[in-house]
Amino acid sequence: MNYPVRLTEAYFVALPIQPQIVSDNTLYPKLFCWYNYNMQNEIITSDSKTLLKKEDLFDHLKNLSEESTWALNYKNANTKKTYMNAIKEFCDLLGIQSKDRLREIVPAHAIAFRDSLITRKQAPKTINCKMSALSSLFQNLMSQQIVSVNPFSGVERMKEEYTSTKSLDLDIGSVRHMLSAMDTTTLKGIRDKAIMNIFFFVGCRVGEVCRLRVKDCYTHKGHYYLDLKLKGGKRNRVPIPAHVKHYIDEYLEHMEHKEIEDAPLFLAINKGRSVDPLAPISDRALRYIWKNYRVDETSSPHCARSTFGTRAFELGAELKEVQEYMGHVDPKTTQLYDHSSKDPSRAPSYLMRY
Repeated sequence: MNYPVRLTEAYFVALPIQPQIVSDNTLYPKLFCWYNYNMQNEIITSDSKTLLKKEDLFDHLKNLSEESTWALNYKNANTKKTYMNAIKEFCDLLGIQSKDRLREIVPAHAIAFRDSLITRKQAPKTINCKMSALSSLFQNLMSQQIVSVNPFSGVERMKEEYTSTKSLDLDIGSVRHMLSAMDTTTLKGIRDKAIMNIFFFVGCRVGEVCRLRVKDCYTHKGHYYLDLKLKGGKRNRVPIPAHVKHYIDEYLEHMEHKEIEDAPLFLAINKGRSVDPLAPISDRALRYIWKNYRVDETSSPHCARSTFGTRAFELGAELKEVQEYMGHVDPKTTQLYDHSSKDPSRAPSYLMRY
């Protein structure tokens, strides 16, 4: 029996062109495919149209191209989207329309791609990310002995300038205004106050707030914690101030889902009541909440994270402490928030004594 297809989670849903099932000579972008389950537990292909019988899945997976297997191996949907877009851009530039053609490229093609990105004035970090995506694909093809060399491995990468963050740092007056602007006589205001305090006193990314569950706010050995799910699925358990825990608890006291540990911590609220106790608040909703209280029209929720990092250094926190708290893999990322080197009063020359 055929049921209407309804995805619980679709891969690459944001790609401009949806990949399809592939054969050996299929043209790009039908170079990659994957599978998922619909609400009836039937297997569907990535085009959200083709329905497979479960008994056919084994043979379909067995015949997947190495390119598709490589793409499937990335668990993070954002990484998949970024890497696939890089490959599409590379294929579009060189007119590559088949897997065989893709596997024939040499370092000169890789250099030409890099130089085209430079000509279009793309940021060094963006260029390096796209080069890494293609290098990863060819490294996988090398490991499967499909190609003999990785044409991207020896190509010189861009030098990334670590100067300061792009996000706006808010002044103390603006922060205090935003933390007190909500109407706490309403459920929405109580929720928003908890969210804004997490933004400014914990320095969370928007996605980390979306992914919070009720059980992720807890007490351990006299300290309050948030268990954050970071990019890439990593966890980061961070201590939080008592007043932030108070605002979270105050919000939960008004919510029916407070005893459901696996339920999303923050829910969408419509006209003073939650819309769906199983649906977490969305990225878009959090940005709308920020917009309601922001002082600077150009600011975004990430400005709270930037302000948190900058203030931490201003108040004397050490680099390693800030790096671990903010969940940065590379300390150079954390150093972007340290503006002390730009303070002339802290110039080394003022410390000199002979």
